[in-house]
Amino acid sequence: MNINKIAILPGLVAGAAVAMSVAPAHAVSFTVTGTQCPTALCTDLASAGYTVDEGLVTSGSIKNSTLTPGSDDKTSVDSVDDSSSVVSYNVASIGAQPVGVTNLIEVSGLDGMFEFFWGSVDTFNVIEFFDGGTSVGIFDGTDIAQAVGLSTSDANKQGNYHFDAFVNFAGVFDSVKLSNQVTGDAAKETLIAFEVAAASVPEPASLLGLAAFGLVSAGSLMNRKKQSA
Repeated sequence: MNINKIAILPGLVAGAAVAMSVAPAHAVSFTVTGTQCPTALCTDLASAGYTVDEGLVTSGSIKNSTLTPGSDDKTSVDSVDDSSSVVSYNVASIGAQPVGVTNLIEVSGLDGMFEFFWGSVDTFNVIEFFDGGTSVGIFDGTDIAQAVGLSTSDANKQGNYHFDAFVNFAGVFDSVKLSNQVTGDAAKETLIAFEVAAASVPEPASLLGLAAFGLVSAGSLMNRKKQSA
C-alpha cells in the first residue's frame, strides 16, 4: 500500500509528497494544513463531535508532562504560539502524569475522514487506522515532521520536533488509535505525551442563528425583486 503524505505550509513547497510502503491494504493519506488551530477554537475530540474512548481530557500545559497544542513554536516551521485557541484537549501518555492518563486514545464511528490538531509532534507519537478491525495504515510523528521538511535529527532526545500540526487524514477506515511507542527508557517515557485537539463545531444555537439569517436574507432579496418588478 502506498501512503501519500502532502504538506501545505507557508514557506514550504506546496504539494510536496512523500510515499512509503506498508502492509497491503487500503490507502490512507494525510495533509498538513498548518501549525495552528484553523477555527476560532479547538477543543477535545468528544466536544468536537467525535466518539472517543480513553484519553484524559485536560486544559493548559503541565510542566514536564503535557503541552497544550499550539504552544510548541520553536522552529522556522512553527514560530507562533496558538495555544490560547485551545480550550481543552485529549492526552495519551506512557508515564503516570498527569494523574488518570492512559496510553491510548481510540476514536470510532469514522467514515474515512479524521482531522486533529497534533500538539508537540514527536517521534514516539503513533496513530494507527483500522477498517472493520483490520489495520490499514500507521503513522508516527516522524512521518509528519518529514512531510513539512524536518529530518530525524531535528528531534530532541524525547523525540519532540518542537512544532504543532493540524493534520487531515482520508482513506478507507472507521476507527483510529493514538498512542505512544514504548522506548524501554522509563525516565524518558515519563516525558512522552500525545496531545490532541480538534476544530470545534458551532453550537446548535449558532447554527439556528445562521439558518435564520439565511432565511431573512433570502426573504429580503425576494422582497427587493418584487419591488423592482
